[in-house]
Amino acid sequence: MILLFSDSHNDRFSFETLYQRFKRYKFKAAIHLGDVTDFNNLSILREISEEFYLVKGNNDRFDMENVAILKKLNIDFSFPPYEIFIEPFGFITIMHEPYFLKDYILKDHTRYIFYGHTHRKELKEENSKIIVNPGSISKFLSRERTYALISKDEVLFEKI
Repeated sequence: MILLFSDSHNDRFSFETLYQRFKRYKFKAAIHLGDVTDFNNLSILREISEEFYLVKGNNDRFDMENVAILKKLNIDFSFPPYEIFIEPFGFITIMHEPYFLKDYILKDHTRYIFYGHTHRKELKEENSKIIVNPGSISKFLSRERTYALISKDEVLFEKI
């Protein structure tokens, strides 16, 4: 299962809440879709996931300090859009802003497309691609704190 979340905007409470909820569980992957703001918060969730991915958000800085934090935590990171492969899900494209959505919908090998930025959860299927925006785990510009759990069979949205 994949833990998918975005737009934490330095909301340490949400990271701690997710940790308490899932500390006895090990995700195949955790994916943060950008706008972390305080990269130290990622350490709270690192141990509940085998793999951890981060794509840069418009409010994130990949400076030397933050890159050192990500390397220490063994978190794969890149500028968007970023393609990853997670067994058994296949190819997944992750991005912060949905600017490249249409390009990746047309790609043959991509099965999932995950994006954030809008702070609104969304689930749709287009051209055999499952497209998910988990919403925001912070209340910054949002009415509710949401994230998504992705399995091979379904996408579930949950609230913090």
